[in-house]
Amino acid sequence: MVAKFVSRGELDLDRPLIEYASEDYVKKKFLGPGFDDDRYKKITARMALNHSTGFPNLREGDTISIEFEPGQKFSYSAEAFYYLQTIMERISDQQLAELMRREIFEPLGLTKSSYVWQPEFEDNAAYRHDMMGECRGLKRHTRALGPASLQTTACDYARFLIAVMNGEGLNEQTHRDMLNFQSTYSKEGNEGVDWGLGTGLERSDYGIGIWQWGDNTCAQAFYLVFPERKIGVVYFTNSFYGLALVKDIVDMAIGGEHPIMACGIMQPYLKLSKPISAFIQRINNGKYGEAGDFFKRHLREHVGPACAYNETLLNDIGHCLLRKKHLNAAVSIFRLNAEAFPNSWLVYDSLGEAYLKSGNRDLAIQNYKKSLKLNPDNSNAVRMLEKLK
Repeated sequence: MVAKFVSRGELDLDRPLIEYASEDYVKKKFLGPGFDDDRYKKITARMALNHSTGFPNLREGDTISIEFEPGQKFSYSAEAFYYLQTIMERISDQQLAELMRREIFEPLGLTKSSYVWQPEFEDNAAYRHDMMGECRGLKRHTRALGPASLQTTACDYARFLIAVMNGEGLNEQTHRDMLNFQSTYSKEGNEGVDWGLGTGLERSDYGIGIWQWGDNTCAQAFYLVFPERKIGVVYFTNSFYGLALVKDIVDMAIGGEHPIMACGIMQPYLKLSKPISAFIQRINNGKYGEAGDFFKRHLREHVGPACAYNETLLNDIGHCLLRKKHLNAAVSIFRLNAEAFPNSWLVYDSLGEAYLKSGNRDLAIQNYKKSLKLNPDNSNAVRMLEKLK
């Protein structure tokens, strides 16, 4: 959609996005209260599309931050797409859901796609499943979120990718830019893999491929297509383990060797699928001690601040056990998480809850205090400590 605006001369890829809107509008709609970093005025549409804005993937709190000089390096950012959405809505004077319907969905005949929930999706939507195999229901978005709220089908998305491959609605230069390596990702130890304008790219024996992965925890997706050869694959899953299938499906559908399978983004899914499954299987079978031993032997090295999985993996498992009233098992899982993330306030807040529900008031207080020390804004810890007094 952005590329269509560029093709029509309504957006310049290298003009700072702030020049398309007032500072007050951008601060109110995107930056947040108290934001004070003029580097955002350098950010362009090209930087948003190739993930070099300096924005984090997701902000903490109401106000965004900038983590490095815009344009200097690759860092995947959903927030960059929120910012781009904010500007595109200003330029077009339309909300994203309507803009995408007009520019993309209707022209391409994508009848089962929308950025906001539609009543007709109700009987045709796949329910998401978490790492424990439990159904987590549907997300019915009422507000369009550029990087997060698209509801579609594999068939509709395949039609969209065919349009991207063919450059439908784009002039030749914009289509060439879209499929041209634009970022620094390949220079950062990921040979053959980089980003174009809004999509990942790879160089292989098959030529230039377009790819992207999607991970909203309990729903995961992937595509890889080759414009010159007119071949590709797209698949969606409703599972925490969906991306463990990447290599198998690409082998069956396309074949060959692909640099993306060795890049830092995809490696965690390819390596960890079986150990995680085995770990969860032990928990689901009630073999909690065995699960703990298995974690320390096979998974511990992959869980930590600089590793493939953050604190939410074990945290979600612990809360699942709490819901099932397996209190001692939940405490054990949260303690494993505290070992992996000793500086995470979230971990100690959850451990405090588990100790409280298992009847250990003193350890509950101790962990809520530790959580509050790490995060003075943790209102839950404040509330629980006051209650425990």
